[in-house]
Amino acid sequence: TLPGISYNFNEKLEENNGMTNTKYAVNYSKVMNAFMSNFISETLNNLEYFAMYFTHNIADESVIYQSTHQTYIEITELLYYHICQLNTPNSSKYYTNLIELYNIWKSKQIELLNKNIQEQRRNVEKGTYANNIN
Repeated sequence: TLPGISYNFNEKLEENNGMTNTKYAVNYSKVMNAFMSNFISETLNNLEYFAMYFTHNIADESVIYQSTHQTYIEITELLYYHICQLNTPNSSKYYTNLIELYNIWKSKQIELLNKNIQEQRRNVEKGTYANNIN
């Protein structure tokens, strides 16, 4: 097995003149899938661990929101399929802290975006106005 990947290669035995040779067939597709599965699981677990500090009020999420929310939201959305795949209706829920922090930060992001759009709409330069002409 490869380090960090729980995948066993298929073993092939061949006999040639009474001698037994062992050959290994490598299925690169399975190796890559195993690697990515392990990588995704580690990433999701790290995001969950990170989110726990903020959802349990050990740390204040507003302090690092500005510097990390874009990356956190993007990674969570990228891995959304994998989270949903684990969180089936009749099973225990996984990554609940990750989801909670994502919802908090996504709502804040949308709210700030809408606020910026409204400010830009109000901040229109129309030029000078003519004085009353009688």
